[in-house]
Amino acid sequence: MKPAETSDQMATRRVLEGWDHLKLQRPVAAWAAFQRAMVIDPESRAAARAVETLERAADLPAAARAAYRFRAIAGATSPPILDLDQAADHYGRLAAQNPSDPNLWYNRALCLAWTGVNREAITCLERVVELEAGVNPESASAAWLLAEVLRQGAGAETLADDLQYSLTIPWRDDQTQRLSSEFPEIEPAPIPSPGVADDERPDLAVFSWFDAPGSPGASPQVRELLANVYAGRGLLRLSSPRLDHLEQAEERLVDRVELGTAAKREARPLPLAFLDAGVWTFRVPLDLEPELAQTLHRARIERYFEDEWLHAPRRGLAGDSPLKAATGDQAARARLAAVVRFREQLAERPAALGLYQGYPFDRLRRRLGLELVDPGAVDAEDLTCASPAELDALDSATLDLARLTEAVLSAAGLRDDLRTIRLAAALLDRSLRAPEPERPRGLAVASFVAPLVRDAMRRHDADGALRTIEQARPLARPSDLRALDIWSAEVMARSGRPEDALKRYLDLIQDDESSAVAALEGARDLLENGHEAEAHELSSLAARLARERNRPWLESAARRLQARLLS
Repeated sequence: MKPAETSDQMATRRVLEGWDHLKLQRPVAAWAAFQRAMVIDPESRAAARAVETLERAADLPAAARAAYRFRAIAGATSPPILDLDQAADHYGRLAAQNPSDPNLWYNRALCLAWTGVNREAITCLERVVELEAGVNPESASAAWLLAEVLRQGAGAETLADDLQYSLTIPWRDDQTQRLSSEFPEIEPAPIPSPGVADDERPDLAVFSWFDAPGSPGASPQVRELLANVYAGRGLLRLSSPRLDHLEQAEERLVDRVELGTAAKREARPLPLAFLDAGVWTFRVPLDLEPELAQTLHRARIERYFEDEWLHAPRRGLAGDSPLKAATGDQAARARLAAVVRFREQLAERPAALGLYQGYPFDRLRRRLGLELVDPGAVDAEDLTCASPAELDALDSATLDLARLTEAVLSAAGLRDDLRTIRLAAALLDRSLRAPEPERPRGLAVASFVAPLVRDAMRRHDADGALRTIEQARPLARPSDLRALDIWSAEVMARSGRPEDALKRYLDLIQDDESSAVAALEGARDLLENGHEAEAHELSSLAARLARERNRPWLESAARRLQARLLS
């Protein structure tokens, strides 16, 4: 007969269970397991150390190491924590009898979370938010903050919002040698192998794939990391915590290399300690003056949250983006407040303070039209984080050029041309009416002219679009002129002027590494608009330039386009 477990053995078993939960990204369940060990054996040093370790896990956001408690239920006592399955059933039965009581749903959610049944716990918390958002939005938001932790844990993977995305394809070693020559924006990266000699390193090549220089909206001094690239052992793997970045890299790779059906795409929840990895996909040059580097770093964080992050759909917001959830019902806004608070907690971790440079998340709250926690942390006169409602209420005639530039930059970040064109048209007019053309400071001309050009094309006014582009030229920096030329060619191609478009594309082709790419992109645009003869001329030029530059993948892409034109 097997001897009965001692209290010390039972407590140890609970402690080990807690560490297993932590490995599976279930810190709430880990906390409960450690607490149950303490109840079984109050003298357990292992349990005490485990609780202390979790409480002091500074790499986790506060919500992941908080001590959650049952809510009080009128006329009822809380069941003991030792039998959580029984407690979950208990609150489940009560909630079925009283479905409009959010406290019952919350307590059942806690029981489930404490046992690691995260998916069902989130379902209960959804019910809590629905019931409380209209009467107690702060309590509803606090409940959803717990859900933000649970959705990253094992068992709730399909509900996670912060993921590491990857693309893996079959690969040959001889292809690796061509990566950097075919894609100048791909740079070799060191392989972290401490204590290993260079000639003993694994047969794996590592690269960093950056955004192409001169990309729309890109800062000439800040580089965007599209993907980490790993090549070797018969595979090529691209990886990024940002799906939009990985898709850009994949699109460029597919442009040169036929992936076939063997391509494998995966997405896995990020570790809790790296949930904000998507923020850090930019690189500021190391040789800049410290003050300038800090300014660029902080500006990039602001742009990430206020112009990019708020557009990405999130499962924690019922599939809506933060910007859309901000215009939703009370439940949507309560969830949104929790999501923003969770981001803020990630920035409050000691190791992250220097990286975030004191970024006040009330800027993001203002941008989304949420109630501010500390209004004094945000300059009310700063329009770069203004909400849609604030921007819509502006009278451009009352703004000086600097403020109008801020307003246009802010509106453009919201990606709504109908909102932006009113302000952008005023800025273009104001800049041109100055005694000498005055460039808006801190704003690329191409970025505020783009919505005006798109608006003209939506109205089938190609002449108006070209006129706007030409008006902007005196304001453009050299880095803007290429974008304006490309837009001119595209407008001409779409408005039935293929010869003019071809001439403009030919003018764009310079004797540098980008020449073949420019020719190929022009050929595709012409073909897309039905101008096959002009597309053939440019694709032939692209193939020749690629051959001269020893870029066989690019030449192959041009040849495939030629074959398509001849078929």
